[in-house]
Amino acid sequence: MGNCQNCLQQEQEQVEIQINNHTEEEVQAPCEQPPLLNLDVKTWQKDSYSLYDYENNTFIHSQQIPINGTSYLTCQANKVLYNEGSYSKNNDNSDEILLLPLEYDNESFQLVNLRYSKRLQTQELAEDYQKEEGDKLLSENQTIHADFQLSFNIQKLRTNTNRPSPKGSKIWLVTRSIQTNSLNEGLVLKIGDVIKLGRVKLTIKEIQLHHETNQDLLNEESICSIEDKNEFTKQCRICLSTGESTLNPLIDPCKCIGSTKYVHINCLLKWIQQSSHFNSNAYCTRFIWKSLECEICKSVYPPVFERNGKQFDLIELSKPKDKPFIIMEFQKKRQNESPQSTDSNGLYIVNFGSKKELKIGRNHEVEISIADISVSREHAHIKLVDNKIILSDKRSKFGTLVLLQKNITLAPQLSGLELQIKRTLIKLNNNLISQTSQKQRDFELYLGRNE
Repeated sequence: MGNCQNCLQQEQEQVEIQINNHTEEEVQAPCEQPPLLNLDVKTWQKDSYSLYDYENNTFIHSQQIPINGTSYLTCQANKVLYNEGSYSKNNDNSDEILLLPLEYDNESFQLVNLRYSKRLQTQELAEDYQKEEGDKLLSENQTIHADFQLSFNIQKLRTNTNRPSPKGSKIWLVTRSIQTNSLNEGLVLKIGDVIKLGRVKLTIKEIQLHHETNQDLLNEESICSIEDKNEFTKQCRICLSTGESTLNPLIDPCKCIGSTKYVHINCLLKWIQQSSHFNSNAYCTRFIWKSLECEICKSVYPPVFERNGKQFDLIELSKPKDKPFIIMEFQKKRQNESPQSTDSNGLYIVNFGSKKELKIGRNHEVEISIADISVSREHAHIKLVDNKIILSDKRSKFGTLVLLQKNITLAPQLSGLELQIKRTLIKLNNNLISQTSQKQRDFELYLGRNE
């Protein structure tokens, strides 16, 4: 009996030694360090206008990619691939599309936006084009019409030049991920911002939040002069008056002849604003250059007229005189080679009158109506708060995006930020963020948008 107890005691000691040794080995074993950055990557498998469906998870391919150093992501078909090292042109693969280059230096990640350097290169090319061709490129600080001329010249330059351009996809900030981590509960819009609603792109051309009185603007009293001049040669085809004034001259804006040749600048402006070609209401006026044409001879009106050394800009004259407003340029590109499908571009002139928050969507009841199937019925809102215009998404199907136009440092405080590149959604998860800093963060601050 005693021998049995001794045997049991020895076996128990052996078991304890084995367990202790095993535990000691586990303690001494090196622990695997978590990655510095985790990326939650989701790709919508339907290739449609580079859209991502935020409502439907049926056709979404999901994957998690750990990042520990300099690397870049590419996309092949519906799968995102991870590549170590810096991206270079030598890495080009015709089957792969570059999505996201990341550089790791000084214990931080830098998102390299190749499209941003391409925009700088475009400015250099424009200067060279001006020297070589002798064309007068108009500055961005001039009229909206000048901006369209500048865009046309740069597009012509890109077509004619043989210089290689950096390969990179457009990187879009997902507004809904910012508004939940922003003091403004949205994204503050600035001049030059490019907004994407579904497949519709809007560029912020001008923001005016303070009232400015301009004595040169046309008013109701200058529609026609009481005194008739050139009574037998000139007559407005709209109001049938033969009078004109310095602020409201009779002009010949198209190819019409005879009694329909002349029209008052103010009458033409009113016709444009009330024409069925344009979607106008108390808060929004839409100009479409394709439809900016004479209803008789079908020739297109220029945005700017000149008479007796004085310029009359239809856009300038349409700006609200006593309300804060924002001007957005839109462009809808041809999606196929059908002759019926043509490019169209124009402007939205949006004013904040009695309302401080305006709705954007496909619904006719919203203040800013966009007739495109990829735009949700109530897609987004723009709100005027403390001399700032704030954009927020309203859980739209294809999201509200803002183009990233610079390189950014992926600070731990940006954990949770979402980026959309083509039809791939990338969410940043930084493991270095603390619970304290997670509660006290502002995405716009770390994105450098509050400068």
